[in-house]
Amino acid sequence: MSIRLAGKELEQIIKNIEANGGDAEELKGALPKPTIREKEKESEQEYLGRALASVEIKQGICPCCQAEGELYTGVCKKCFSEWALACRKE
Repeated sequence: MSIRLAGKELEQIIKNIEANGGDAEELKGALPKPTIREKEKESEQEYLGRALASVEIKQGICPCCQAEGELYTGVCKKCFSEWALACRKE
């Protein structure tokens, strides 16, 4: 018979076993392996750098905050950055 556990449930069981002086090494082998994306999460600056590099830049007035200067996809860098970070998938 086998029981499927979520990673967090298995982590909690391992913590409980070790807290009571037990050996949970075999259970640790069953923990899900982190993906490359989880290991190397981009910083906000790196993410914004990539996002800004991939858009068209024009001169004008931002329709959101009325700032004048470079527009990234039609809005200023500040507004673009706020939008891009809000849409970022973690």
